[in-house]
Amino acid sequence: MAEVSLSADPGLGLGRPLPSSGLTVQQLLEILRIFGLPPIFYDIENLPNSGAPWAPPAPNIPRSTRRRHPGFWDSRIFGICCRYLNSGFPFLVTTEDHVFVLCGYRRRPRRGAGDWIEFIRHDDQRGPYLSVSNVFADRDPTDGYQYTPWQSLIVPLPDKLWLPPDPVEREAAALLEGLARRVSFSEAAEFLKQIKKKQITLRTYAIASNAFKLALKGRVDDALCREYRMARFSRFVWVAEAIDRRRRAAGTSPVLGEAIFDATSSEYRPEWLALHIPGVAVVSRSDGAFRTVRCAPDPYNSGGTGPP
Repeated sequence: MAEVSLSADPGLGLGRPLPSSGLTVQQLLEILRIFGLPPIFYDIENLPNSGAPWAPPAPNIPRSTRRRHPGFWDSRIFGICCRYLNSGFPFLVTTEDHVFVLCGYRRRPRRGAGDWIEFIRHDDQRGPYLSVSNVFADRDPTDGYQYTPWQSLIVPLPDKLWLPPDPVEREAAALLEGLARRVSFSEAAEFLKQIKKKQITLRTYAIASNAFKLALKGRVDDALCREYRMARFSRFVWVAEAIDRRRRAAGTSPVLGEAIFDATSSEYRPEWLALHIPGVAVVSRSDGAFRTVRCAPDPYNSGGTGPP
């Protein structure tokens, strides 16, 4: 902790460096960069849209809260947080007067509605592994302490993970649906029906490609495992899995396919490395050619961190 504090640039602070009134957001960003974890910064008042065809639309500002902070109502917070936690990346959340760490989440089924997300928080002033049951009314369940609305998300990332996840989901949804329309397999037709009925969602995570390949054996079909292991992937990849909502709710293997992206490509043109839907996969080769492989249509488990 002393090394962190001493690494803070006093020129980015407010007031006197000693005694310090605490680190500013700018100082936190610079410290993470110095420590080899350059962060992505999300302003809660200006969150991006994934633009994915399967994703819910951006929420409208409620009339009754038009002048209130988006930390009280902007549901895009959940998707952004989950993409990084699926990757095993804890990150910082800032409020008006405090900073804490989010390190996990869990799903709570709701009758007649989508699952509700509860986050897990580490707070240096209140303790570890605390439940955040409602982001929009963030209150400590043990003593009733009321947090102020979330102001920003600061996500430390590996140096070679350049591509953000939002364009990954947009491209993945379009590419997977496009592949299913181009092939004539019955499994692809069923996949399209599930998309139309909104039974499919995306679960996105980043992972080192060697770790991804190592965990394939026994998780996916042998033909697909062999093809992925022979492919040349970037050091880190983004994986957007097509999840069957019904199978996830039933606790069975929910992944029907995925799109894999080069994590060093541009956010304006994400470069896909492999596409997989039930029954078929297409893998991009380093020479620009594509290899199409028939594989088993069976669902499989997620490769991300934690349950899907």
